[in-house]
Amino acid sequence: DYTTGISCDDGSSSQTTTLDLGVLTWGDRVDCTITNTRLPNLTIRKLSLGGAAAFSYTGSGSGVDASFLLTTTTSGDAGIDSRTFHLGRTDGTFSVTEGALAGWIVGSISCDSATGVSTSTGDRSVTVRDPGSRDITCTFTNIKEPTITVAKRTRGGYGTFTLNGSGGHGLGATTTLTTNAGNSGYASTTYVLDQTGGSYSLTEGTSADFFLDDL
Repeated sequence: DYTTGISCDDGSSSQTTTLDLGVLTWGDRVDCTITNTRLPNLTIRKLSLGGAAAFSYTGSGSGVDASFLLTTTTSGDAGIDSRTFHLGRTDGTFSVTEGALAGWIVGSISCDSATGVSTSTGDRSVTVRDPGSRDITCTFTNIKEPTITVAKRTRGGYGTFTLNGSGGHGLGATTTLTTNAGNSGYASTTYVLDQTGGSYSLTEGTSADFFLDDL
């Protein structure tokens, strides 16, 4: 958990626990100082909102695993998973990047220290530079992508219907739903949105053979 350095006033120095002072004669005096520096820890926490899942990561830097998994057990704080890495040095660069997972958005990446720490939700990454002896904790918060499901049911016959959507981010501009004997007059579609905010609308086109009697 510590690094060791030895320095002496005769110019000798070492980064190990031994030091060769050469030949000393009567009357010589050499003062040496042994300095121990605590190595830092980097903790990565995973918080998921809207569900639970296993998330993959890649890492780099002395003491950081090249790959690892964090698995949440439920939505919210009760399901958090974490991993702590004992870094091998006080200087240098350390990074952790989360792999993309279908159906999930990286909502935020927050760390309890801003000095020498940079985060990017777009790259799903955190980078720590020259941490010294500080312990740093970073939390990746993922949000399950919202969905909109539209179902079409017809009575007295079957037909094809057009839905016109607006808002983007996974909501199709034009969608066709067709009811038939094979689906017992019932058809549906689900849109997976790639953001949690925004405004969306769906409008059904008119049909010469049907009228809308329930929504």
